[in-house]
Amino acid sequence: MKKTIFIISLSAIMLLFLLFPQTTFLGAKSGLTLWLFTVLPTLLPFMVVTNILVSINGDQYLSNMIAPVTKRILHISTSANYALIIGLLCGYPMGAKAITDLITNGKISKQEGQYLLCFCNNASPMFIISFICYSSLENIKYLIYIIVPIYMSSLVCCFLFKLLTKNASSITRKNEIIPNSELSFKIIDQAILGSFENLTKFGGYIIIYSIFASFVLHNIPITENLKLISLGMLEITTGISYITKSSLAINTMLPLICFFTAFGGLSITSQTASIIGKSGLSLSKYIFAKLINGILAFIISIIMLTLI
Repeated sequence: MKKTIFIISLSAIMLLFLLFPQTTFLGAKSGLTLWLFTVLPTLLPFMVVTNILVSINGDQYLSNMIAPVTKRILHISTSANYALIIGLLCGYPMGAKAITDLITNGKISKQEGQYLLCFCNNASPMFIISFICYSSLENIKYLIYIIVPIYMSSLVCCFLFKLLTKNASSITRKNEIIPNSELSFKIIDQAILGSFENLTKFGGYIIIYSIFASFVLHNIPITENLKLISLGMLEITTGISYITKSSLAINTMLPLICFFTAFGGLSITSQTASIIGKSGLSLSKYIFAKLINGILAFIISIIMLTLI
């Protein structure tokens, strides 16, 4: 039944593309331009360096360093710190991939993985600084109003879902010691190829959802504000790009950006679903957690803009 619905949906989308070729072309061109000239140069250098760090097991050293703090505050195992670090440094959807890898390799339980998924799959600091502040808003002074609500809401979600997750850390498996790897050009090559692979997948989703965004912009008769909300819910890079070019006041713009970035949009949700599919993790619980995350980021942003 699911396969039949999926085939019918794909056929309908293909027909839509054939009936509206100009809208499809404009959306694909917009998504490709956004990925090629903004997302790629913004994230590639940072992802290469992060991949090299992981390849030489630098993440393991960092995990061991922060374990005494995270175990006490976040109630996670030493192995789980890998997902925490990767989710923070690399951003969407690498946090979900790190969690899935840990479950697959038997380093953490599925229950702890579900708990980690509530707060370890976020936008990277580099995405917030380079894409949102420098490229889209063109003003770094807004950084504090975006980065603080996004990560603070994630921390609140961590404590909230810890109360709902019984004994997540007590059933984790014993941490394994990973042997050290020496830095070599082969590792650098692999880091570059791995970064391009992830960014290519990211670009594919950006293009697909940019086409849907093009239909929202040109073919669906709705108000301007509803269009902006729809674009943000579809794909955050496209949505944020349009929001920052709109006539919205900055006090309205920043909370919306915080919500969409913390939630991740349907594009990130689709990428996360494809990654966690074989891990046994619940996508519905993840979506619920990210909605709470987005709402909290929206509220915290408004409070900061009111007080500061």
